[in-house]
Amino acid sequence: MATSLGLVRSLALAAAVGCSRASPSADPSAAPVAPTLTPQVSGTRNRLQAVSPVNERVVWASGVGGTYALTTDGGTTWRAAVVPGADSLEFRDVEGVSERVAYLLAAGPGDRSRIYRTDDGGRSWSLQFVNRDTSAFYDCFAFWNERSGFTMSDAVNGRFPVLRTAANRIAVMYQGKIVELGPTEIVVERPEHPYTQALMSSVLAPEPAYANTRIEGMSSFDRSLFDAPAVIHK
Repeated sequence: MATSLGLVRSLALAAAVGCSRASPSADPSAAPVAPTLTPQVSGTRNRLQAVSPVNERVVWASGVGGTYALTTDGGTTWRAAVVPGADSLEFRDVEGVSERVAYLLAAGPGDRSRIYRTDDGGRSWSLQFVNRDTSAFYDCFAFWNERSGFTMSDAVNGRFPVLRTAANRIAVMYQGKIVELGPTEIVVERPEHPYTQALMSSVLAPEPAYANTRIEGMSSFDRSLFDAPAVIHK
């Protein structure tokens, strides 16, 4: 999970470099050596408030105004930019996977809570999640590998909503043929093929967002699809 930077302002991004480790023979009573803090030029005037180090050279940061920043040379230079269409969002958390792959979490009420992913170092971003619960406020996430993570909201009616990753792309098959393929967010939220629409209209509570999209009658309906025995994989 990204570490909060608090009030990091203007063009300075404090980076800890040269943290010393005591050798096995060091005197345990000796005073600890403080880390050296070196101001760095972030490339943005927007407040940065989360940072995610990938290694000693690659670090991602994020903040208000839809801003993110990336260094691939250990902080010697930073490249900052704004995610297209997200200039009003506050990226409160960031997860760097590599110099090409990273996730951004926008925090806010309702659909202002969103998750973006880049696979090309920030040159383009795909929207992977938009919160549809007007009471939820997602403001942190954590990953244990590139494709597996979870995000948590502030409490809603005494409970903390938690989402876990499934797949970032999804394929829908009908009678052995792929009828719709694409990013999970698009296929689930805005299905275009009638079979996918029928599948989403049958989702039961607690997913009321899909309750009003029921499709009645399909000319290609095949009862055998529903009568076939279930296959359970162990």
